[in-house]
Amino acid sequence: MRPARPADGPRVPLIEVARAARGVATGANAFFLFGRARFDASGIDEGRFVRVIARARDAQRLVLTADDLEALERRGRPTHLLALRRDVRPAGALADHLAEGERLGLHEKPLLSRRRPWWTTEARDAPAILFTYLSRGVPRFVLNEAKAAALTTFLTVRPAPPPADVSAEDWAVCLVAALNGPGTLASLADHARSYGGRTRKIEPRELERVELPALTRLPAATLTELAVRARTWLGAASLPERQAAAAEWEAEVLRRLGRT
Repeated sequence: MRPARPADGPRVPLIEVARAARGVATGANAFFLFGRARFDASGIDEGRFVRVIARARDAQRLVLTADDLEALERRGRPTHLLALRRDVRPAGALADHLAEGERLGLHEKPLLSRRRPWWTTEARDAPAILFTYLSRGVPRFVLNEAKAAALTTFLTVRPAPPPADVSAEDWAVCLVAALNGPGTLASLADHARSYGGRTRKIEPRELERVELPALTRLPAATLTELAVRARTWLGAASLPERQAAAAEWEAEVLRRLGRT
C-alpha cells in the first residue's frame, strides 16, 4: 500500500541537494568482511580496515552510531571491511590473507577478475546517509553518525555542501528528517518498482528524482532549529513514534516554507 500523501508545499528533486550511489560491492563478502574475533586474530594492520554496516536489518533506527556497531560486534556481526587501495604493497599477515584468497580462486570471480589488482575495494569516504533501497514495509533513510561504509544492501546519499551558515552535521540531519517524511516517502513510492507483496526497489538515478521539501529556501537559523528538533526523534526505536514525529516535522517545514 502506498503511503498517504499529506498536504504539500514546495518540493525539489533529491538531486538538487544530494547524489545517490550504490553501496560497496566486495565481490566476496566472506573474504573481505571481518567480525571482531577474526579481526583481532588476523594480524592485519588495523589501518587496512574501515568500519562497515553489512545488512539493512542491522540498521533498524534512523541513526547509526558507533555504539550500534559495537552492539553488532557483540552479536557476532561483521563490522570491519578490508579496504585496500591499489597502491598497497602487501606484506606479512596481509600478504598471507591475500594468498589464501588466490588459493580459493577469488581472483577469478567475475567481479574481482575485472579489478587491478583483484583485492582492491570500492570503499570511499563514509556517506552521510544510508538508504534501505530494497525494502519490505517502510524504507529507512539512516543518518550515518558511525561513519561506516555500506555494502550493496544500501544505497548511499551524499549531501551537497550545506547552505551558508549551516553546519554539515545539521544539514545532514535536516535531509534525513525530510527524506523520512510522509510526503517524501509518497514520492518515493511513485518512483520505486514493486516486486510483489510489499517489496519495493529503487535505483540511484530514480532515487535522485524523489521530491522532498525545498529546504534550501529556509533561512540558516531555521534549518539549525529544525535540526535540533529532528535529533529528538530520529533515534527513536518505535516505528509509530518516528512516523508521527516525522509527519509533524514535515508539516512544520511546509508551514515555514509557506511563509518564505
